[in-house]
Amino acid sequence: MTNTITERVYGAIPGYTNANAIKESLKAHKTPDSHEQLLIEAKDGIDEQIEELLNSGQEIPANIADSLADVERKQRSAALRSQLLSGHYRRASDEVATIITGGISGAYKQLQTELDSVMEHVHTASLKLSGLNTALEAFAAGRDAVEAWGAITELTTSYEEVRRVQRELFNQETHTRSPWLDPSRLANTSMFANFFEVAPYWINERKKAVRTYDPTNYDAIPFLKWLKEFQDADENQNITEGTWPHPDYKAEHLLWASRNTTPWTPSKDQIMASANAAATMATTPTDGTIHGQEQARDKYYAITGTEPRTPYKNHYDASNTEKARQKVIKRISEAESKFNAELTRQRKIGEASARAKAEREMMERGRRM
Repeated sequence: MTNTITERVYGAIPGYTNANAIKESLKAHKTPDSHEQLLIEAKDGIDEQIEELLNSGQEIPANIADSLADVERKQRSAALRSQLLSGHYRRASDEVATIITGGISGAYKQLQTELDSVMEHVHTASLKLSGLNTALEAFAAGRDAVEAWGAITELTTSYEEVRRVQRELFNQETHTRSPWLDPSRLANTSMFANFFEVAPYWINERKKAVRTYDPTNYDAIPFLKWLKEFQDADENQNITEGTWPHPDYKAEHLLWASRNTTPWTPSKDQIMASANAAATMATTPTDGTIHGQEQARDKYYAITGTEPRTPYKNHYDASNTEKARQKVIKRISEAESKFNAELTRQRKIGEASARAKAEREMMERGRRM
């Protein structure tokens, strides 16, 4: 079994281990070795001897010229060898990149497994830190709390490795060397599946959307109420901003993440799709945009696999619309039935009244006769 998170993640990619071993071997051999350096130094020494002889007006001995020719021949051979190895190394590097791209889904799956394992250990340690949030508080609480804090501090190394490998895979997918994309928007998006509810950037976006709401948009009110159910950002926002927090807050970050977030290692497509859905949700709702925002909300939870902190029901959901239509039909039908029943009742009353009147008139005529 491999020893590191990095090895296990890349080992989950079919064909990677052998291809990378070939690449690393070629990399080692294409680098100028000590023999090539000795040839360079030997040529430099011979050049100095020839220059001294020429400056003093002496003839250049045949053995020196032969030595120079031999060194230059060996250098040309070494240069050709290095050129050939460099070509093989580039092709091997391209092969490794192709293999990673083809099997990257397996790598992400293994990486998520590694992250889940780290966070499970963090959670176990956090149970001994109920109500405690800093190293000083843990120190004051006693031995068990200190040991728990120490365990979380040690786990920051594994967590850092997970995030480093995640950046490597992301860079491989996007073919960039950027540490990440937008450090405030996408960095938070890539770390926590429930980023729309806990990441400071998205919390602020939700607040802005709520502040600029026009109350005349009645259909958007249910979505607005849901949007207002945001969780306040941490007082120390540097704990959660970026791909990794300030060095002084690593343990605090892990403890906070264990208690409040769903850490994940999404692919490039998941990051982009969930961020775009969140951006649509975090705009000021209007009667004209609410349908698209509700669809984006459904998409966000489907991509991230998380559950909303506050349950919701879509105003424009097809099933809800059908239910509402059936209710209206039922109410109309009931109203029609009542109306018809009333007409029948009134008709019967009218008919009875007419008969009674006719009978009274007949009796009246009988008396007159």
